[in-house]
Amino acid sequence: MRSKYLPSLCAGPLLACAALAGQPKLLPLQQLPGRQVEPTRAASYTVVDGRMVLTSPWVQLGGVSTRNIYTCAYDSIELDLTGGVLGAPTDQLNPPGPTGCLDATIANGSRWFFGPAYSNPFVSADINNAVAGATCEGLGQAWFIDVGDSEPDNDADGFPDSPLFIAVQQFNAMDVVTCTDDGSGFIDGVIYDFSGNVWDPAFYNYTTISLNGSGLFHTMPATGNGGYQVIYGIAFDGTTITLPTPIDTVTGLGVNVQPMLWGTGANEFGAPDDGRCGVDVDGQYDDDAPVDGSHNLALECYSYLFGVCPDPLACATGFYFKGGEDPCGCPGDLNGDDVVDIADLALFLSAFGTSPPSVPCSDLNGDGIVDISDLATFLSEFGSICVRIRECVTVECDPLLYCHWQVTEHVQAGANCLGANLGLDYNFCLAPCPQLGAAECLAANTIRTFRLAGNNCKFKAISLGDSCTACTLGPNGAAGQAAVGRFTIVP
Repeated sequence: MRSKYLPSLCAGPLLACAALAGQPKLLPLQQLPGRQVEPTRAASYTVVDGRMVLTSPWVQLGGVSTRNIYTCAYDSIELDLTGGVLGAPTDQLNPPGPTGCLDATIANGSRWFFGPAYSNPFVSADINNAVAGATCEGLGQAWFIDVGDSEPDNDADGFPDSPLFIAVQQFNAMDVVTCTDDGSGFIDGVIYDFSGNVWDPAFYNYTTISLNGSGLFHTMPATGNGGYQVIYGIAFDGTTITLPTPIDTVTGLGVNVQPMLWGTGANEFGAPDDGRCGVDVDGQYDDDAPVDGSHNLALECYSYLFGVCPDPLACATGFYFKGGEDPCGCPGDLNGDDVVDIADLALFLSAFGTSPPSVPCSDLNGDGIVDISDLATFLSEFGSICVRIRECVTVECDPLLYCHWQVTEHVQAGANCLGANLGLDYNFCLAPCPQLGAAECLAANTIRTFRLAGNNCKFKAISLGDSCTACTLGPNGAAGQAAVGRFTIVP
């Protein structure tokens, strides 16, 4: 019999739950190395009368991106965030902190779990000291899945197959200390479809998802304290996610799935603060006694103190928000001189075929490899001149009156003014903003401040990739010519 998920249900009176708070998890820990997998699509959802209701259509997701710059909102998985890029789980390469766990019993990048015979498809874990209310378009999550040997191998790859849906949602409140609340104050979540991936039980699986541009996101608790749930299902019909039945050792049918375990930086005793964000306190709700789509607060609230590093352990999950702009915002400009020319072509060809890219910014589509699709993009950009824009942060800026931008102009001979109507994308404004005013003609490579009239314009009113293709009349009435270039927002 397969279990149907109903969110935040528990059995037993609160008094009994509190009396049995944080019982020990009497299972031996094991470890595995990881492998990366990615979802094909995702959708946002809410919960109405105990049913999951999609609040967006399914959105197709691209592959791994190296072009989105993220900052930690809460992290109990410890991804490598070098350069703000969501990388693999690590314990050695996570700036700005030093080496974390000084625990020789687990290899760098490996994570803890309870062995392949255990299943726990529905987890509630706490969040503390996170970035309050952050809108997170980056997600890291790690899990183990083992599909029973008697399940079908439809693609004949030597591994039995199973669909997999992972739903992740946050709550504004959760109590893992007294075991009285496995999540309240629901915040809309996102469900991911990982179906079609190969499930090799010699590895755990991790994903680094960028939702940038999809319209989907995770929202951190309003105060920075609360919790989240992760649900692993083998089917989703639009309202109900079906939890897998654990593997039957006689028939070989079923699926075992569980989150991998790591923890927050504050719980790494080798380095009390390794530079990561958020704190996990001891305690977690599991769905394992039995697997039934609910949390029995009296029986399924566990202590995760195991005396290993980190301690306590926690469900390996991380939430990340956009913390900077694309460092490669001028496509094809590999040497940083704001012109895409023969020097950049030489660098590109030297990096061709490398994964990860041997030359920064040569992976133009951010899929982790420099290949023919990147070459096509590079050739389309050849000859382009870049215009770099940075947000004005001096005292002259009055956010109640204007959004200010300083623009460095790179102009061609006879083309010394910037366009007045740039077709800017104002989706990032909290209130509608008009187009830029008339542009003055200036000498090459000078700096000027544009002002956007109107109140409450949020940052990033000028979009990445906007092209300067037209100019207006100059200050003396002389007609300006088109300046060719691309806008790149830089810090």
